[in-house]
Amino acid sequence: MAKESYELTDVRINEVIRRANTVPVPVPVPVEAVPNPVPSTERKLVKRISTIYQQMQASSSIYKKYGGDSDDDDDADVNEPKAGPIDAGACIMKLSKSLLETPIQAPKSKSSNYKFFPMPKMPGTGIMHNNQLLWCVYIAMNGRGAFDTMHNAFVTETEFKYATVDMMRIQKMRIKTLFKRYKLSMPNFEAELISSKKMDVSGMMALALCHNQNILYIDNRMYYEIIATDAADPMTVVEKIKDRYCVYDNAAASGTLQMCRDKLWKMESITAPIKSVSHYKLSELQDIYTRLGCEGLDIDSVSGPKKRVTKPELYAAIANNIA
Repeated sequence: MAKESYELTDVRINEVIRRANTVPVPVPVPVEAVPNPVPSTERKLVKRISTIYQQMQASSSIYKKYGGDSDDDDDADVNEPKAGPIDAGACIMKLSKSLLETPIQAPKSKSSNYKFFPMPKMPGTGIMHNNQLLWCVYIAMNGRGAFDTMHNAFVTETEFKYATVDMMRIQKMRIKTLFKRYKLSMPNFEAELISSKKMDVSGMMALALCHNQNILYIDNRMYYEIIATDAADPMTVVEKIKDRYCVYDNAAASGTLQMCRDKLWKMESITAPIKSVSHYKLSELQDIYTRLGCEGLDIDSVSGPKKRVTKPELYAAIANNIA
């Protein structure tokens, strides 16, 4: 009993001491948490270009762009009155009136003598496909539109070559007769057509004969006619210009054929343009010399008191010009 009273007394003593030594501590005031700023939903104004307003500004000196010419509002004149809202309906009416009053210009048509160099790009590489003589015959057959709309030049060329070989085997007698006239060989042409990547003039001539295409080939001041059907049928003009080949559009309608026959010299053949000197008369060599535009000899002094121009001199000058 005495022990319990002692313990109670000891507890009470400790409580009294603790209360005496207690120092008041200030309690911090709770601060309200500031929420995170909500992103603004306001959109920034974007400068928009209006074709209607720009045309109205160009056609009328009264129109002024809203807000002035400068994007900086600080530089604007404070005393200058700002323009009011624009009447879109009136702008559209004025624009429609100006469009109706403006005459429509027809697109410029290409010249009837338009020269086109067919060089399609290889798919995926950008490399030019330099088989121009083959494409000249292809355009003569199918037209310029078929050439411009083809998707793959390599595939189109391969199909065109094998179709030509099939035609040679089906129409062998007809093609053999035409080749004999121009001294061409069917086996040699077939092998060259399949294996060669770039066709020469003889190959172009054989290809045109296979597909019944009349070609007028021009090289400098010389020309050669490749007739597959009839001389009166339409003829495609192919010209060589600085180691490149072009095809004419609507050449017959523009008088190109007649001009070539009147002013240029017709070659004897593609492989041998000129024959031996004994084959020509002096007057014929003079005509060839004039058509080729050769210079250096005074051919008008043949019958005059000056030195006479001989056939060997004319022939040598012609041969040098052709070479």
